[in-house]
Amino acid sequence: MLFSFEWLQSFFNKKLPESHQLARLVLSRGFEVEGIKKTGKDWLLDISILSNRPDCLSHIGMAREIGAILGLKPNFAKPKAVKSKNQIAARSLIAVEIQDQKICPRYTAMAVAQTKVKPSPGWMARRLEACGLRAINNVVDATNYAMLETGQPLHAFDWDKLAQGRAKAKKIIVRTAEKGESIKTLDGKIFDLQPWMALIADESGPLALAGIKGGKRAEIDADSSTIILESASFDARTIRHTVRHLGLSTDASYRFERNIDASGTLYAAQRAAELIALTGGGRVLAGAADKYFNPAKPKKVILNLPVAETLLGAPIQTAAAKKYLEALGFSSRKAGRDELEITVPPRRADVAIAQDIVEEIGRIFGYEKIKPEFPCVEILPPGKNYFWQQKNAARDAIAAAGYSETRNYSFISAKDCQNFNVETARLLEITNPINADLRFLRPALLINLLKNFCANREFENLRQFEIGKIFAKDRRDEPTMLAGAARNSSFREVKGALEFLASRLRVSNFAIVPLESEKDPCDDFFDSSCRARILAGKTHIGALGRLHGRIALNLGIEPPMVFEMDFGLLAKNIAEKIIYQPLPEHPKSVRDISVDMPARTFSGDVVEAARAADDSRLIESFEIPGEPYYYPGNKNKNILFRFHLRSDEKTLSGQEIENWQKNAIAAIERNPEWRVKK
Repeated sequence: MLFSFEWLQSFFNKKLPESHQLARLVLSRGFEVEGIKKTGKDWLLDISILSNRPDCLSHIGMAREIGAILGLKPNFAKPKAVKSKNQIAARSLIAVEIQDQKICPRYTAMAVAQTKVKPSPGWMARRLEACGLRAINNVVDATNYAMLETGQPLHAFDWDKLAQGRAKAKKIIVRTAEKGESIKTLDGKIFDLQPWMALIADESGPLALAGIKGGKRAEIDADSSTIILESASFDARTIRHTVRHLGLSTDASYRFERNIDASGTLYAAQRAAELIALTGGGRVLAGAADKYFNPAKPKKVILNLPVAETLLGAPIQTAAAKKYLEALGFSSRKAGRDELEITVPPRRADVAIAQDIVEEIGRIFGYEKIKPEFPCVEILPPGKNYFWQQKNAARDAIAAAGYSETRNYSFISAKDCQNFNVETARLLEITNPINADLRFLRPALLINLLKNFCANREFENLRQFEIGKIFAKDRRDEPTMLAGAARNSSFREVKGALEFLASRLRVSNFAIVPLESEKDPCDDFFDSSCRARILAGKTHIGALGRLHGRIALNLGIEPPMVFEMDFGLLAKNIAEKIIYQPLPEHPKSVRDISVDMPARTFSGDVVEAARAADDSRLIESFEIPGEPYYYPGNKNKNILFRFHLRSDEKTLSGQEIENWQKNAIAAIERNPEWRVKK
């Protein structure tokens, strides 16, 4: 905004610093000065006012700041109150009706009668033109002058051009536009209006675009005699929306978009009325038609001075703090031993908490006066986020097992719910989804993961995993899950990948056991003939198995092997300490044992039988090379077990290995359904 140095000087009895020095001072106190230029005998300061300081979009607002910085008290004009005795009241000529309090919380109307419309005096025209506004006539110029001085936009109507209603007083109505309504503005342009746009109207139709621009029908001309002054407060969002929609921005809308204070409407109207009477004669009618809904109560903030000193980094004297704040329009009183109760003026909507008060004190005091000091706090390295590290380690391990990571949206559609037989009643629904495919929050990772399989049908062998959060109505937390799917992979291969993951993460007591008949959140996703529970310790953390045929049919894919488990529960069983062991000094030996068993038997049971007979603890590890062989009829199968044997004390002799094998075979064959092939 352009500020006239001459105009700012008019508020002070003492001489201000010269323009460039004043600009540097204002710059050091929080306002960016974008330029200085000379216009005639005056200097103009182009000062950028941020959107949180609409109180400074006026010469009075900037003069108040300058006065606080320099310790000078500004003198602001006080319009003389018009005595109502033997005077016609403004309400006898004009009435105000506000149909929507939200778009217009306050509307003030004053009247000036028997005035003459003529060119403005030189001092007014010079100041207006210096600040970028064209001088038109004394009435319009008075409203613009009052706006630049007080920050409150005003508009003038010709009373004689307003529609006469049933009552003697003509009515101004603040309402939203009707469907198909249009308005012709002062510059002759016609705008089609939307039903949500705010209008100033009379009983015949629109008079002005509220807070933006006046209409042609009631404009001031040379024959105007009785002037109605509008000074109002409008909803910032409505004004901003209208400005963007119509592509019409004005000095008035610029201020209303920044939510200027509603408490200043009457003062601005009085100031404009006084200027009209001063330049064009006539008389100001007593009082005003003023509708004010829900006036804002002044905010009160408790300022603790020791805390304020800590925040500012400098001592704060109570008397000095009160002086700075009162110069800015705040009032204060003692609230405690080291506390002040600060009353914030309504125009300072940017001040809400004690820290804002401290900022005001520091700004006016001058940050450059605060002695810089190095911080005295101990600088510590940030604490380790073990869960984040565990997730990264899990990603690396499962990727090493041959799986590719994918990251999907956290949303699913109603169609996904049908395909996976998920009840929408137990899902969290988005209030304003971007589209229908992003309507619900996912209850399981497998839903979107398997949609990837549908989109990648051309890959014969596809293995993917995802780590992410799931959501449910009945859970306040958002558990982190690990899910995966593998095409053309056997149950044993996927089980091996999970055991490899658990081994790399050092998960204690990790096991995959029959699911049997228990129900769990993933049960509906799995084929009942091929599924298992995933355990960490004694905690059930997930499930593994073949995708249910019904879901695979809905998706149009062959059922892959899938798993999903609660990674948070898995992480609780990860050993934090790593125990290092020396490399083995003695070679290992390998022995194969081929076992026939019923098809329903788990290979782990056979291994446990062999371990039970291993008194010398020679079994270092085991593996199952190749796939199990199923005999015709699929009632029995054969599995080849390869045991790796090693002693920490010596190299095993042939006799020791033979003895171990005999004991292991004997232990296995104690089960009548198992037979070792010789």
